[in-house]
Amino acid sequence: MKKIIMLAILAMTTFSCSLLDNEAYQEMKRDRAERGVRCYERYDGHVRCEDRYGNREY
Repeated sequence: MKKIIMLAILAMTTFSCSLLDNEAYQEMKRDRAERGVRCYERYDGHVRCEDRYGNREY
C-alpha cells in the first residue's frame, strides 16, 4: 500500500513540474519575441540568437 501511495505522489510531482516548465518556456519565448530576438539553429546543433539590430544575445 505504501508503494502505491509513494508512486502516486511521485507521478503527481513529475507531472506538475513538467507543466510549470512549459509555462516558463512559453513566457521566455514571449519575452524574446517582444524584444525582437530571433534564434537560429545551425546544422551542427548550435543555436545563436540575434536582437533586432543584429547583435548577438547570450
